[in-house]
Amino acid sequence: MLKILNLLSLFYSMELFSSISLGISILVLTVAQILLKKGSLDLKNLTFSISSFVNIILALFQSKMLFLATILFAVSFVFYVFALSKIQLSIAQPLSATLSLILVLIGSWMFLGEKINTSQFLGMALMMVGIFLVFKKF
Repeated sequence: MLKILNLLSLFYSMELFSSISLGISILVLTVAQILLKKGSLDLKNLTFSISSFVNIILALFQSKMLFLATILFAVSFVFYVFALSKIQLSIAQPLSATLSLILVLIGSWMFLGEKINTSQFLGMALMMVGIFLVFKKF
């Protein structure tokens, strides 16, 4: 009986850890997006071409913001892969995409000084309703 309880406890903790992993992935991805934007401001004068592509790759190693954003994308990926090993893709991906969009919108406003207009605010509210509907058991 004790072994069964230990297995159930381990299963519960793995399920909990996978949910936490998904949350960490979303938060880290949001920070990476904001850092990517801040770092990309240094590249305003580049035009897209093969040579500018090489310059962007080189800038990843010269810009602390871009380098850190790249590392955080990789960290987010690792947490997301772990979460996907335990959570259905049909739940994890919509949740991840929606929460990431909402958090990036809020983070852009807070840390980049971007304005949130009425349609963005309404869209964010609709996405929150969508998350509720995805998880609601009918």
